[in-house]
Amino acid sequence: MTTPAELDAKAARLREIASDLRKEATAVTGLLSGVKDLHDDQTWQGPVATEFSGTLTGWKSRIDGAQQAILDAAATFDKDANNLETQAGDQRREEKDKEEKEKGPK
Repeated sequence: MTTPAELDAKAARLREIASDLRKEATAVTGLLSGVKDLHDDQTWQGPVATEFSGTLTGWKSRIDGAQQAILDAAATFDKDANNLETQAGDQRREEKDKEEKEKGPK
């Protein structure tokens, strides 16, 4: 059986991972910034520029999807951490109740 302290440690690790994932999700949003900044009518025009614009839109869509998947994973880790903390609290209460019963009436 996993102890409450071990459950708390696992929960803390999951929260750390969730935090790291959120940082990565933020970093993902800027992956195309350099390309998007250069992609305007002053840089180039014509059919190749139009085709590239479609490609760039597709990349942006996939990056947005990846960012959302990362954020969803972070939320799942947080939810799992909450569950572990609840289990730890339940175990502590059970242990306390058991100790009080073993002591007998006051």
